[in-house]
Amino acid sequence: MTSLPAGWTEEDFARLKRLWAEGAKTIVIAAELGMTEGRVTGVIERHRDLFGNRDRYARARRRGKALAQLWLQRRAAILAEGAWS
Repeated sequence: MTSLPAGWTEEDFARLKRLWAEGAKTIVIAAELGMTEGRVTGVIERHRDLFGNRDRYARARRRGKALAQLWLQRRAAILAEGAWS
């Protein structure tokens, strides 16, 4: 990117990119930067090449994998005890 969006400092833009990469919601980023959510969303939309599309279902998949792993551990423990033999 050759120039910053109007009214944005390099520090604000760097914080926006960091918070976005950490998965923060736009309302949280806006509060952190002292800006409106619309302003933050607009910059992200206009500079999609820098921010990329966030995977909306990543959190659900991580949670699903964690629950599946927990289920497998519990199942293994029950089978090890011989409760279902």
